[in-house]
Amino acid sequence: MERKKILVVEACPRDGWEHQPFVIKTEDKLRYIRSMIDSGARVLDLVNFADPEQVPQMKDAAAVMQQTRAYVAEHQLAVECMGLAFDVAGLKRALAAGATSLQYAFSASDRTNEKLIHTTLEASLQNMRDILAHAGGARLKIGLLCSFGSPYGDDVTLDRLKAICTEALEAGVSTISLADTAGIASPAHVREIIEGLKADVDLDRLSVHVHNAYGMGLANVMAAVEAGVTSVEGSLGGIGTGPFPFVPGNYNLPTEDIVNMLEAAGYDTGYSLPRLIAAARTMCSETGAIHTSHLYDKQDCLLCRQ
Repeated sequence: MERKKILVVEACPRDGWEHQPFVIKTEDKLRYIRSMIDSGARVLDLVNFADPEQVPQMKDAAAVMQQTRAYVAEHQLAVECMGLAFDVAGLKRALAAGATSLQYAFSASDRTNEKLIHTTLEASLQNMRDILAHAGGARLKIGLLCSFGSPYGDDVTLDRLKAICTEALEAGVSTISLADTAGIASPAHVREIIEGLKADVDLDRLSVHVHNAYGMGLANVMAAVEAGVTSVEGSLGGIGTGPFPFVPGNYNLPTEDIVNMLEAAGYDTGYSLPRLIAAARTMCSETGAIHTSHLYDKQDCLLCRQ
């Protein structure tokens, strides 16, 4: 029986690295990224084209985009390399670097938009339309923060998510990532949201990105997959945290833990777990990045023994 394929997006190069207290050298970034691709990553949340003065960890975004795309072309691989752009200025930097896949992020929570992005949902949707108008045919993915709840306590209802997703997809967005940015989701709530969206939104155009503040990350991923989502997101080693300093331990979910769970459950992720674990060890040991991987210090994984 053919196993169902689940796309596991690798978010470490952008989401994992951009808020680290250190800057990784470009040549090291490229080496780690190649190891992710060689492990099986086929969609990369690669770089942020923000003002390099504001995000110095991403000052080499153009070089990383160009050289990663060159590596992919040289090896004739089908790998999507996304560049994050928060405005038309960032979009222009991305397009100048040759990006053909873009990402734009805002929150489903009014309070989070106000406090974190300093704007409104309506302004974010208009900015999305402006980016689409100038994208020159590049794909645009939306990262929808706080889709499963806001740490500020304001409601993010199913009807609100339906309206945002419908408007974005009808405007020309290719995919939407539903993010549990504060790590406060539960499996029951994730399942309820995904099931509730089915009638209005093509689940193949949704992805789920969870954080692990309360230890329910893997369970939340499984709930989303069992409800019909075919794309989830992780960060090698679990590198990177959410943007809320008052939510401690709010790390990304390790790609290798996601892959291990899904493969053990009978899904096909296309990854090599031994290579993925080795890639996480090399990156974290060399950079000193804090990892949260369950497989990091294991000599093998459950699947390696089968």
